[in-house]
Amino acid sequence: MKIKYIPTILTTAHTNTQYLLDLINLGIDKYIIKPLKTKELIMEEANIKKATENLVTKSYKLNEKQKDLTIQMQNISKELQYCKSLVDSYICIIKTNKQGFILDISSKFFPIIWL
Repeated sequence: MKIKYIPTILTTAHTNTQYLLDLINLGIDKYIIKPLKTKELIMEEANIKKATENLVTKSYKLNEKQKDLTIQMQNISKELQYCKSLVDSYICIIKTNKQGFILDISSKFFPIIWL
C-alpha cells in the first residue's frame, strides 16, 4: 500500500498559542503567521520537501528490511519444521500440562507403547 503524503503549510493571522497548538495536533506541518515573508515561505517549503524526501528514503529502507526479515523468518520456519521432523522421527516426547494431562505425544512414541 502506497501512502501519499502532502505536506501542509498554513498561513494565519492568529497568534493565540492554543489555536496554533490545535493546528499542530491536526497534522499541519508548519504554520506561518501573517504578514508573510516570501523568503520565509520558500525556506519552509524547501525544509518540508527535504524532510519528506528523507521520510520516503527511510520508508523505502524499512520496506527492504521488512522483506529481508520476512525471508529470514521463512528460512527459520523451514529449519524449525526440519528439526521438528527429526525430533518426531527419533525422539520420544510427551508434552503435559501442569495437572499432568497429556497434551501431545511425538509419533516416535507410538511404536513403544504397543510393544
